Amino acid sequence: MRGEEKILIAFYLLAAAGAALFTFLLIHQGAPQVMAAFASAGWWIAAVVIYHVAVPVLLDA
Repeated sequence: MRGEEKILIAFYLLAAAGAALFTFLLIHQGAPQVMAAFASAGWWIAAVVIYHVAVPVLLDA
């Protein structure tokens, strides 16, 4: 097995584990409560996402 294949397998396993954890937490905490938390944060969530996308792009330029 080559190094690329090992990394790809690790990526898929970690992605599946992350999706499973997200699903578990969503079910455990309740979807309405999670959506209420997002709604209470409002547009600040969009600001955080834009910051985390724009800053690395601008710093790499």
